[in-house]
Amino acid sequence: MSDQELDERFPLGATFADRLNYLFNARLSPSGKPFTNREVSVVSAGALSPQYISQLRRGEVTMPGIDKIHAFARAFGVPDTFFFGGTSTAPQVDDLDEADLLREAARHPVMREILLESRGYTSDEWAVMLDMMRYARAAIERGRTQEGSGGHRESSPRRRRRDDV
Repeated sequence: MSDQELDERFPLGATFADRLNYLFNARLSPSGKPFTNREVSVVSAGALSPQYISQLRRGEVTMPGIDKIHAFARAFGVPDTFFFGGTSTAPQVDDLDEADLLREAARHPVMREILLESRGYTSDEWAVMLDMMRYARAAIERGRTQEGSGGHRESSPRRRRRDDV
């Protein structure tokens, strides 16, 4: 969307509800249909309830807290600044690609299970989970590098049994 189109779509004074409803109409869920309030709630890992989303979309709540804005931005794959106005905040092509990647990930059965299993975690618990995933990825990459350089790597780590102690 060009700056002019964005200015026309979101003139000065456009509300949070205007921008949020635009994303609900412009972005598709993994099912290929527009997102429902419930789906966005699930994608936000419960940070946004369907009822709260409905109030925001109807303009009953005019501006959510930054944590809620961040949850919406992550759910729709746009920068947080999208909700604050100005033409520089239009979703860019890279943002749309990320949204496509997120939708694709949500279609994967294991990713869907991870998402559903993680409901109710706090922000701190999410940060710990993300650190664990990054650590695991680094370990996997190190193993691939060792394999490629002729280093020995077991096909899978052996679990310690009580007898091994």
